[in-house]
Amino acid sequence: MFNKDTPKHETCVPCVGRVSTRHGRLKSALRHAILVGCGRCFTLNTERRLSNQGLAKIGSGALPIGTLLLSSRAPIGYLAIAQVSLAINQGYIAMPPGGLLPPLYMLFWCRQNMENIKGRANGSTFMEISKKAFRPIPALVPPPEVVQAFAEVASAWFDRLIENEQQAQTLATLRNTLLPRLISGQLRLPEAQAAAKEALA
Repeated sequence: MFNKDTPKHETCVPCVGRVSTRHGRLKSALRHAILVGCGRCFTLNTERRLSNQGLAKIGSGALPIGTLLLSSRAPIGYLAIAQVSLAINQGYIAMPPGGLLPPLYMLFWCRQNMENIKGRANGSTFMEISKKAFRPIPALVPPPEVVQAFAEVASAWFDRLIENEQQAQTLATLRNTLLPRLISGQLRLPEAQAAAKEALA
């Protein structure tokens, strides 16, 4: 979804916030259900897009694929590994790849230590954990060979989850496209079967 001030001809990136160029503020846009729907621990896309103009107003910039997102308020604790480059607003803590511990390891670490994370939150209107409060939380760093062995095993399962979800989305789109045409008689069954086979090839 474009902000009304966003030029539509610009290249746009997924975002989990919307920039209001008129007011110069960030507005929360990501629905937490995207992160937790059906127990998923990844996000394949977002509901909104940002132009380069909007991206320039986001402090995080465009985060790389593989970044772990942790919702830091309202409520705290939703987790997802981004499968697209995206931008976030102040309601999320981002843990990009490239550190001592890979995001997939940190995903399970956050789940295991969620009560500790939430215990460091504060707020009068709603509880929030700031980046300043999150960063000092100690984490056990295993030897590199242990981290690598974990990443190899866990990544294989994680990649399979993503592949299954992408296939499910393809099938859902195909169903929504073909079913009305089949019911109305505009499309015959052999043609529908051929379209489905092509989509899954």
